[in-house]
Amino acid sequence: MTPNNNFNILPFYSTLQKQNHRKDYAFGEVYPLFCQSGKILPFQILRDTREDSVTSVLLVRLDTSETTDITEQMINTGLMVNRYAEYGQDVITYHGRFILSSPIPEGRYYIELSDGVQTWYSEVLTFVLSVDDYLKIRYWDSDSFMFDGGRIDFTNTFKFEVYLPTQIGRPEYEFEEQVEKRDGYQFVEKQISEKTFRFTFVAPEYLLDALRITRMMDYVEITCKGDTYNADQFLITPKWQGGGYLAAVEAEFQCNTVLKKLGGRDIFSTGGDFNNDFNDDFNN
Repeated sequence: MTPNNNFNILPFYSTLQKQNHRKDYAFGEVYPLFCQSGKILPFQILRDTREDSVTSVLLVRLDTSETTDITEQMINTGLMVNRYAEYGQDVITYHGRFILSSPIPEGRYYIELSDGVQTWYSEVLTFVLSVDDYLKIRYWDSDSFMFDGGRIDFTNTFKFEVYLPTQIGRPEYEFEEQVEKRDGYQFVEKQISEKTFRFTFVAPEYLLDALRITRMMDYVEITCKGDTYNADQFLITPKWQGGGYLAAVEAEFQCNTVLKKLGGRDIFSTGGDFNNDFNDDFNN
């Protein structure tokens, strides 16, 4: 896979030096990738195909380097290797739906995962006691998503998810109408009203890499303040801030809020008669 072509909300690297806060321009600042204490965000790791299973999963506290062995807990809650030998590739997947048996104190951690041949290091997770006040984006596809150099494996009901400290607000309303002019009068044939939901957040490069595929997914589910929206389309527009470490991101999506009306009032050259309806002209 092309370097920096990440598709994971929680990416994994071949070395610790590739973690985002270790980059020169980040100056040690850790982006808070939020996760509920006791759970791990869904992730996938691509590797060359082989028979080896995952042999070790360690949770490492960032500030103290203290390690906790969570291998058995991860396997019991869904960590698996999906092998695609015909493509010369395997996908290590974790769907993150279940709570681990041991609690994880609040703080910053990363995962060190090994199959005995290779070792991978995750981006830093920020564990919090509750994610109820965060906006949650969950997205997935009907089939595995193929790309040059690999695949995103959506078997076993795998779904990506991310928690953002923001909320939906300041929607935009668009209006469109088709008008036909006959005998000096204008008749409205169709009217469409659209509501576009919006929210903003900040994100580093690895998170933008992951979220850019959201618009291509069959299913996008956004939950905020107890309300769930099934988005028909989703778009992010990042604007990099000074230093190049974080981008201010404007996100927008639409769902089942499109209103359509066939026919409408007739618009007279004198300014229009709001009491006349297009359908009434055919009845008189």
